[in-house]
Amino acid sequence: MDIVDELDIQLFVYLDEIRDKYNISIQDWAKASNMPIPRISELRALAGGRRLDRVLSMKKLSRLGNGLYNLLGGIALKREAEEKLKRITDPKDRILFLAALVPAKNKKFLNQIEKMLISEIR
Repeated sequence: MDIVDELDIQLFVYLDEIRDKYNISIQDWAKASNMPIPRISELRALAGGRRLDRVLSMKKLSRLGNGLYNLLGGIALKREAEEKLKRITDPKDRILFLAALVPAKNKKFLNQIEKMLISEIR
């Protein structure tokens, strides 16, 4: 699986579980994520096993993660992320999940992570 093209749909499921736990409506999540409601519905259908011509991309995951950040704040989201990480065993999926939760405005941190990951390619 190429991380640029398609992510494990379970990463979306984890975000959707957080949304559900805090009784956030799909409409509010879509608005906070700057994403159309039908995109979230399609991802939910994919998670339910329906075959569609859609995939979970890092861009979508990041938008949804940032939407949750905007709605819940960093403290609650961090607590939830720590719980979800207990269920994510693949190291790449763990990194992608966490990267999706970092606020988009925190570009300095994201740039540091990018440099660290690039330095690990040998």
